[in-house]
Amino acid sequence: METNDSTILQYQNNITPDLSAGQNYAIRLAARNGHTEIVRYLLAKAGVDPSALQNEAIQLSSSRGHADVVKLLLKNSRVDPSERGNYAIRSASMKGYVEVVQILLDDDRVDPSVLSNKAILLASRYGHAEVVKILLTDSRVDPSADNNEAMLWAVENDHSGVLKVLLGDSRVDPSEQNNYAIRRASELGYVESVKMLLQDSRVDPSCRSNNAIKHASENGHVEIVKILLNDPRVDPSACTNYVIRHASENGHVKVVKILLQDSRVDPSVRDNYAIRHASKYGHADIVKILLEDSRIDPTDRDDYALRWASENDYVEVVKILQDARIDPNAIERKTIHLAFNYGYIDADKIHDRPKNSLDFSATHQA
Repeated sequence: METNDSTILQYQNNITPDLSAGQNYAIRLAARNGHTEIVRYLLAKAGVDPSALQNEAIQLSSSRGHADVVKLLLKNSRVDPSERGNYAIRSASMKGYVEVVQILLDDDRVDPSVLSNKAILLASRYGHAEVVKILLTDSRVDPSADNNEAMLWAVENDHSGVLKVLLGDSRVDPSEQNNYAIRRASELGYVESVKMLLQDSRVDPSCRSNNAIKHASENGHVEIVKILLNDPRVDPSACTNYVIRHASENGHVKVVKILLQDSRVDPSVRDNYAIRHASKYGHADIVKILLEDSRIDPTDRDDYALRWASENDYVEVVKILQDARIDPNAIERKTIHLAFNYGYIDADKIHDRPKNSLDFSATHQA
């Protein structure tokens, strides 16, 4: 039997699309992409279920910051914003969608404290200070959950704005985990966070054998070293003058200068570790600075400084180490041979020099 065109056209016009097909894929997709009017249209159609797949529509719109879509969906009694462990508010908090978070909090079914206060932890971790403020207005939210993890994440990622908000809540303890916050902020060089933490009387920057200034010094964080030295509890000579030894070893000139201004610091400890290792690693400027201190003995450990500077081919350091306290005749044979091989001295100066007159100032031959 043949079918004419008019019959086909009439048949096509009578086809009604199933807007709920694919587990209500249409409304889920529209919600995800923030198409407010399409969502409104679909909600008015029979058969469309905005709660399909564990309320995926509101979860997707919340996680993408589509506030108008979230409002529309919440007007539908079938939509439950607390589905899947309150995923909607957790994802909105993590991404910093302030308006969406506020809308969700206005719904009694939403609990922002679920999963050990995951919402505020995520907002703190990713630096969303305004979201943190909003969440703290809910009495169920505990910013000190899991050993003050929210505060520790704010410190770890240098979110000083979040840290300020959290420290304004008496439940937050910045001394948690042996003052980890100030130790970590000092280690990473976060000046504003360190200043903020020191304003809290519970924070002890000398905790763990003055760990804060030790790590700030060895990592070259000048401003933090200055700030910490202003606190009477901080001792820069702790652990056998760890700070000057490792600042010297790592080549942090400004830190070394600051530390040497403190009478408690002794750069000669551990057999003159500071100048030995500054020489070993070629930090010429630090070697110069250290030699200005009368307590420094560059000949310690059988002229370790000169031997290693020579062996590692640090010409400038070798020249600087021509100090009145160094007796070239006491240097191991290995040092003289290395110096000769690297072109620091001429052969005739090895054999014909007067006593204590070995000259390392010759131009280095590459």
